[in-house]
Amino acid sequence: MSPTVQGVATTLSLLVLAASAIRASIPEHEGVMSFGVAVESAVTSAAPSPPCTQCNPRRWPPSVCCVSGTFCCGYRTCCANGQACTVDDVCINVTSAPPVPPGPQAAGQLEWAAFTDYLVSQPLVSSKDNVIAVGGIKMAGYTLSDGTPQWTSSVQLQPGTTPQLASALSDGSSVIVTVDQFYNVIALEPRTGAIRWTYTSPSQTTYFACSLLIGQGDVLLVTGSDSIVGISLLDGTVKWTVSTSVAQNCAPTPATESHFIILDVNGTLKALDTTTGHVDWQVRNIMVSEASDVMYTEGIVVINQPVEADGTFTAYLSSTGAVLWNYNYTINGATPKVFAGHLFWTSTGFSNMHIHVISCRTGVVQWRWLVTYLDGYYPSVRGAFVPEGQPSSRLVMLVNDDVSLIAVQQGKILWNDTGVTATTPILHSSGKLFLGAESSVVAIDARSGSRLWTHATQAVVTSPVTLSADADGLPRLFVGATDYFLYAFKP
Repeated sequence: MSPTVQGVATTLSLLVLAASAIRASIPEHEGVMSFGVAVESAVTSAAPSPPCTQCNPRRWPPSVCCVSGTFCCGYRTCCANGQACTVDDVCINVTSAPPVPPGPQAAGQLEWAAFTDYLVSQPLVSSKDNVIAVGGIKMAGYTLSDGTPQWTSSVQLQPGTTPQLASALSDGSSVIVTVDQFYNVIALEPRTGAIRWTYTSPSQTTYFACSLLIGQGDVLLVTGSDSIVGISLLDGTVKWTVSTSVAQNCAPTPATESHFIILDVNGTLKALDTTTGHVDWQVRNIMVSEASDVMYTEGIVVINQPVEADGTFTAYLSSTGAVLWNYNYTINGATPKVFAGHLFWTSTGFSNMHIHVISCRTGVVQWRWLVTYLDGYYPSVRGAFVPEGQPSSRLVMLVNDDVSLIAVQQGKILWNDTGVTATTPILHSSGKLFLGAESSVVAIDARSGSRLWTHATQAVVTSPVTLSADADGLPRLFVGATDYFLYAFKP
């Protein structure tokens, strides 16, 4: 035996003798077990782990494992049976559907409510087939008549993008156009949710500065970081391309008189022919800033050119680009808006503010409304209309503050509905205003301000009210709420 092997054997023998001596020195008292027995007892007495389902076994680090009575919600969360998993991987308790009264519904009554697993921010109504509920990155279709789920789109929407519905195309069809998470433009069939076509920019465009816009001639305007593209809504083919960049925060106006109106980063206002992309007219040397606004109403384009707190409004005829008027202002407050051929802007002072109503045709201030500051009271113009049979100067302005909806005419309050604060109202041809309040849907007589009906929702309203009619011509109001239901009411 070699010296090395002999040394190892000697060491092992000494270790065995030492272990025997330690064991012999421990008394065998009752209730005290030897080391070996204690370990064996601990192993055999451990309760077996309950079986579970690995939510994503291929993920590393491992995902959660959900036991019986629960299910996977994403790979980090387990929801209890009876709960629902939202598109954001959040477990929510499913509220019971609100009761629907039997028989033919009267005005203001609930017709149906459909549960969704996401908060509806925008109900889009297709041509008499489905209502499409949009929220976050998800979109799904439900029948107009009873809210039966029809489809759920596999397309994940780009956050912040508002899908657009193009109805009555030249071939009689309709499409929903949106931008997906990879900045592709996607067109879907409203009836089935199937993808009709996909447009992928050939350039390195990774940011759409403005919303998609639907124009005449079946053309969709797509604004990228380095170009503007006109796409056929029928098949997604490119009809024309203009190499230009839209000014930041300046979305093109809606297409009117066969034009898309854009303001580019160089301060040039352009009118692009919707079918060819040809620049029919342009105006140069417009001051551009992050707060610049391009607005359109009744054949007139209005541009806001702010310089710090002051600035200038300039109006152009949308068909030719001719300048109609300029209006210089000081101490601008809320973002200016245009409704019903009028411009509304707010001037602020130390203890009060004025809302100015200007004719977009003439640039003349028709009237002002003095608003006294209150705590948390900052009015926003939500809409305007001219009552039937009255001149445009008798326009009624709808103002929403923290506590009420106010109708103002010629600087005087016509009516004030306290408690209606949530969403932009819809004015129907019947003279009714429909809007979502805090946790209800409300119908108001636009002339008198009297409540026609109010119907409570089970939770806070999350979307504007949408009004539409089905194939039988039956009108319905649609709205989403924080209980994850899409509601349909009879108006």
